[in-house]
Amino acid sequence: MDMPISPEQTYLSLYELSLRIKNTVQQAFPERVWIKAEIHKLNYYPHSGHCYPDLVEKRDDRIVAEMRGLLWNSHYRRINTAFQRLTGEPLRDGLKVLCLVEVTFDPRRGFALMIYDIDPRFTLGDLEREKQQTIERLKQEGCFDSNRQLQLPLLPKRIAVISALTSRGYADFMNVLHQHERQYPIICKLFPAWLQGEKAVASIIAQLRHIKQYRNVFDVVAIIRGGGGETGLSAFNEYLLAREVATFPLPVVTGIGHATNQTVTEMVACVNCITPTKLAEFLIERFDAFADTLQQAEETIIRFARTCMQTHQQQLQQAARQLKSYASYYFRQHHQRIDYEQKTLDRICMHSIQQHKAETYMLVRLLAKESKRLLQQHQQAMLQWPIAFEKNIRNLISHFHQQIDIQEKQVHWFDPVQILKRGFSMTLHEGKPVKSVTTLKADDQIVTRFADGEVESSVEKIRYFPASS
Repeated sequence: MDMPISPEQTYLSLYELSLRIKNTVQQAFPERVWIKAEIHKLNYYPHSGHCYPDLVEKRDDRIVAEMRGLLWNSHYRRINTAFQRLTGEPLRDGLKVLCLVEVTFDPRRGFALMIYDIDPRFTLGDLEREKQQTIERLKQEGCFDSNRQLQLPLLPKRIAVISALTSRGYADFMNVLHQHERQYPIICKLFPAWLQGEKAVASIIAQLRHIKQYRNVFDVVAIIRGGGGETGLSAFNEYLLAREVATFPLPVVTGIGHATNQTVTEMVACVNCITPTKLAEFLIERFDAFADTLQQAEETIIRFARTCMQTHQQQLQQAARQLKSYASYYFRQHHQRIDYEQKTLDRICMHSIQQHKAETYMLVRLLAKESKRLLQQHQQAMLQWPIAFEKNIRNLISHFHQQIDIQEKQVHWFDPVQILKRGFSMTLHEGKPVKSVTTLKADDQIVTRFADGEVESSVEKIRYFPASS
């Protein structure tokens, strides 16, 4: 047990101790110093314009040092303007910075670092190092080119879009698609996510994993974001997000608008466009190219049919000329023999010829008439054949278009959102669908999802139905 202090013993008041600490700090740090730290939380107060950032140092994702900073309004405006001019983004949480500080101690508020300047070049360099480390790690794992090696669908009509609903880039992307919605039936489903800041990586990954559960419904995944500086795009250089995109089972296409180097997420994506507008135009160009190919095929079929018709017509005319020529040649070759036989028959069977003269003339006329009829019949059939061929081709094309429309309606009919709108609901427990009451117990928290919202409830009692025979 400690002994009580005697009245004669000297002591310091708390204020006197604080003054001694203050003097010691001023003697130890008489000048301003540059320090490297991470802005754990900026703590900006708009009404006063002051910032009170929490500065930390981490090792193995563990905070080993932490100190309060002071950034007055006048310094903040100057520093933030210069920082934003070089990086394209304002100061924010999670940035690693190089600060010029003065170590201070206040008897009431304790230790603090008065911030006078921040070097934005250090922040950019740190982001670039992290980017290169992410690239090397993905290459070592052998997944850097995985998504880029996936085959992009010929007509990506069902697109899962990861973006912010209020993003200008998302609006530009949808405007381009809406301009062609009557021509091309492209269906987009928005999966909203944060696109920058501390929540961005976890938010985008969560939506990617959500989409993965419905990967048979979609053709591609589009990540859309408007313009921004390097620090605003730092989330797209994070290893976890880049790996999720690189190993995603569907082709990922990106439209992350910026004028600087590509992010790692863009590098590993199947297709990368410099802006959301360019990405939408890229998708429309695939439909345009297919439509051109289809039009060319239709023109080729029609041209081939007409060529066949002309060829067969020419062959028919040539056959008719050959028949006529052969008949003339045959009659010329046998003219003398016919004359001889005729004279012989005249001498021997004059009376028979006289008896059958009328019958012979009738047979000759019938033969000539039948020959002429057969020629006309075959000529008309050949003229009708190209018309019937062209009609069959057009019917076949119309049938294919009908089949495509039926398949599109079936996809729309089996859309989970449409199923919910028809009066069905989905019960979730811990984020997973409940398929049997055996997976639940009393007091479990469940979520019932409808087409227009969801209801949270607690299980009070479970009743089991007898198994059907």
